Amino acid sequence: MYIKTKKELDFIKINNEVDRVFSSGNAKYGIDIIITPHKEKRSLEQNNYYFLICSDISNFFNDAGIVFKKAKFNGIEYPIYWSSNAIHLFNKTIFGINTTTRLTKKEFCEFMEKVFELWIEKSLEYTKGLKSWEPPLPLYKMEF
Repeated sequence: MYIKTKKELDFIKINNEVDRVFSSGNAKYGIDIIITPHKEKRSLEQNNYYFLICSDISNFFNDAGIVFKKAKFNGIEYPIYWSSNAIHLFNKTIFGINTTTRLTKKEFCEFMEKVFELWIEKSLEYTKGLKSWEPPLPLYKMEF
């Protein structure tokens, strides 16, 4: 539960939630109630921007004719092209995060700086220095 001010604290709602958990039979050993300061998570606008970037990166590599990988099926080799999802999974793996959802706005901006650096470097590597991917918008636009 998120509350912004002490005035918003709704003991009836909390009590109802406690009753629901105990009556579900899942509270054999009791319940945990943890109160922590709220951290502002990355915004939906930042998430949309991130997937725009992933799409832009995948389009760059596909337009440059760089195949993500090749797969054989019935003895025939087929190209598998880049996708925004492939870029997203690659980013999460490289930078060791499970999800961007839990990142604070500041952590998300730091993550994006690393994403930009990685894909600019990879674009030069994969095109043998001929082309460089460039972000469509500057990083400062992400701090919504």
